[in-house]
Amino acid sequence: MKGILTVCSKPMYIIFKRSGWQNQVETIGNSERNEPVYLLRLAINIESQANIIKYIRRYYYCDASFLKKWPVYL
Repeated sequence: MKGILTVCSKPMYIIFKRSGWQNQVETIGNSERNEPVYLLRLAINIESQANIIKYIRRYYYCDASFLKKWPVYL
């Protein structure tokens, strides 16, 4: 899967899951506070883009064509 590798906390991982962004957990480690840290691969594809746009538009009004431009600068 083509994607972006990122390291994130459990709360951020939950946000990614809820957004509909397709992701794959590569590994789970521990932070200095002994909390879980996730190495994720976030998919770069049309389906993930559509899911994220749908998620954003539930909470904010904006033109979908604007959000289809990658990367999005606000």
